[in-house]
Amino acid sequence: MEKRKSFFSEEQFPHQTKTERLNSVAALFRQYHLHDYRYELGQWLYMALANNMGAYVDVVDKEALIDFVESLQKLIESLYIIQLHEENYNNKTKTPKISKEVREMLVQVNEPNLLDSFEKEQPVAVVVAFCKKYKKSYVRAELLDLLNAVVTYKGSRTVFKGGMVHFYYCLFIMVNMVYKWGK
Repeated sequence: MEKRKSFFSEEQFPHQTKTERLNSVAALFRQYHLHDYRYELGQWLYMALANNMGAYVDVVDKEALIDFVESLQKLIESLYIIQLHEENYNNKTKTPKISKEVREMLVQVNEPNLLDSFEKEQPVAVVVAFCKKYKKSYVRAELLDLLNAVVTYKGSRTVFKGGMVHFYYCLFIMVNMVYKWGK
C-alpha cells in the first residue's frame, strides 16, 4: 500500500522543515509577516467579540480576551525583533529580488508599534513577561477558544477563513517555542 502524502507541503509548517530547527523564529515569520500576524489577530479578535456564542459572551471574558490579544501581539513583535537581530548577527538574510520601494514599504508596515523603547531594546524581557503572566495551558485554551470563535462566526462582515488552521498552528508553534525557552 502506498503511503499517503500530506496535503500540506513541508514549507507550510515550521516543525516539518528539514533545514530549520523546531525553535526557529525565522520559520514563523516566513509563514506570516509581522503585519500579517497583526491583521489576522485583529480579525480574530473582531470575530470573537462579535460572536454571540462560545467563550466570549460575558463582558469579563471579552475584556480578558482583549488583554490577552494585546499581550500576544507584543510577544509577536518581540519575537520579530529577536528574529531581525538573529538574521543580522548571522548575516543570513535572504533578500528576495524586489525593488527598493517595496523593500522600504515592507520595513515600514512591519515596524513594531506596540512595544515601548525599553521593550524594543530588550525583546527577551517581553517574552519572559508573557510566560510569567500566562500559564502555557491558559494560552493554549485561549487560542483554541479564539479558533472556535472564528469557526462559528456568522456575523455580517465577510471574512476569509481558508487559512485559519494554518494561522492557529503558527501561533501554537510560537507559544510552544517561547515556553520551551523558559525552561
